Amino acid sequence: MQPRQRLGLDQSTDVNCIQTDTYKQNLNLVLSDLVNHASNSSFYNSTAGEAGIDRSYAFFYCRGDIGSEDCRDCVQAAALEASENCPSEIEVIVYYFQCTLRYANRSVAFSQDEELWSYAYSPVNVSNPDMFEQTVSTTMNTLISQAAYNSTLPGFARGVANYSSSNVYFLVQCTPEILGSSCEKCLVGALKNVRTGGPKAAYILYPNCQFMYDFDPFFSNSKEEHQMDNSGPRQFDFGVIRDATSNFSRGSELGRGGFGVVYKGALPNGVEIAVKRLSVNSGQGGKEFKTEKPRKTAGILRWRRKRLLIYELMPNLSLDRFLSDANLRSTLHWQERYKIITGISRGLQYLHEDSQLKIVHRDLKPSNILLDKEMNPKIADFGMAKLFNLDQTQANTTKVVGTIGYMAPEYVITGKFSTKSDVYSFGVIVLEIISGQLNSMSYQYSPFTSEGLLHHAWRLWQQGAIQELVDPTLGNNYLRIQVQRCIHIALLCVQEAPARRPTMSLVLTMLSSSEIELPPPTPPASFAYEINYLRHDAWPEDHASMASHGSHFSINQTC
Repeated sequence: MQPRQRLGLDQSTDVNCIQTDTYKQNLNLVLSDLVNHASNSSFYNSTAGEAGIDRSYAFFYCRGDIGSEDCRDCVQAAALEASENCPSEIEVIVYYFQCTLRYANRSVAFSQDEELWSYAYSPVNVSNPDMFEQTVSTTMNTLISQAAYNSTLPGFARGVANYSSSNVYFLVQCTPEILGSSCEKCLVGALKNVRTGGPKAAYILYPNCQFMYDFDPFFSNSKEEHQMDNSGPRQFDFGVIRDATSNFSRGSELGRGGFGVVYKGALPNGVEIAVKRLSVNSGQGGKEFKTEKPRKTAGILRWRRKRLLIYELMPNLSLDRFLSDANLRSTLHWQERYKIITGISRGLQYLHEDSQLKIVHRDLKPSNILLDKEMNPKIADFGMAKLFNLDQTQANTTKVVGTIGYMAPEYVITGKFSTKSDVYSFGVIVLEIISGQLNSMSYQYSPFTSEGLLHHAWRLWQQGAIQELVDPTLGNNYLRIQVQRCIHIALLCVQEAPARRPTMSLVLTMLSSSEIELPPPTPPASFAYEINYLRHDAWPEDHASMASHGSHFSINQTC
């Protein structure tokens, strides 16, 4: 997520509220004053200019639990964003999770303006909303009273409540200007705006007060405490990563996706890194965050609500870069291709069998296979990964996500997925590596065609002409028996019945030992066949209903 995730930015829409040069000069003075005071105060208001429409008023307040450095950074970022996004408006308010900043040509420090508020909710509700809403109401009323009247830290209170064997974390705050009954009124009004249905997290921010709760801890027990996950790979300090990426600047961006932004950076020792900043709106929770950690990242950072994954930068970028470029593909010799195949299989075997929990990637494709300087592959982008219990074999979802050409057909049609779904994707990638063809391109015009790479490979297999599948750029510089065995294994992986597909540990064994006899493959799955089958009501009722509400996928694009 962003270092100071913004909940909202409101601005005046009055056509007469346009900055004059004098107001702009006064505004620059007060914003600079706010930033200068943010290092030693959690609340501050400032004015500049003579009385009249050109006089500028501004204030900020930071959450009572954050440190002085974070407060300064948050206020500075809010001031910069307001200047960039609202260059002409006289009155603006910026809401971040950690701070609020507001300015106008009138005194606003005491003005509650209840119509100006921002919010964020969890997309997931609790199972018993009535009981949970009672827990929220009881806890919040206690904290509101503490913040308004009895708090040792004026205007601020926090607490933890237990709900259904889980902790829920609460925080309320008012600016010092509205303590007492005005603070209580503001927070009670904010509490009334919590969405019914029991969302698992809610953040309600008003100009002069805020309250929030979440099942994930988001506040510190002291201002200087860093809440970091102490298991797994190396832990990084947030300031180091912020500096490495030039404060997560646009110029440092490597790419954007539905689950976050990836930045390029360099550590103080010169090591280049890629930093994935997970979006708070992506739906990736604590478990999904942990799926990226084992053997895949150089380090992690989870600090309050910031979730960052730090990778060693892959100088050769991703596998699809080589497969989609004829010139680069010609540099990819067979031994390198074979190393990539075995490396991917080891990575999947670890996810499926050696990790503490089974991990199903669900979006395995060449663009998610990163290559280091030695062309060793690393599986990346676990935004869609799902965790299984050790004794769990498959799961179901009402929203199918992934990339056409790599998704197993039973997953597309029924929503059911398992480790064998990843095995199918692996088989497709092996055929792509050998042939130099991207299977997703076969689906450019008809996603359910049976004329794609898989069926082309199957026909060549039946005809005993499988060598015709080999990428012409390899010439004769490859081991014929080794290539044929890899194709055979790939065809076993893309068989229609998931139960017939081998496990990844068996795939590794078959790759490493040429003495193990391989069973004959059955035909690969056909989307066209299965869609037709579905339309003739041949699927069981639960499968048909799963498909009827609509699956979400795209052609060569993650959904």
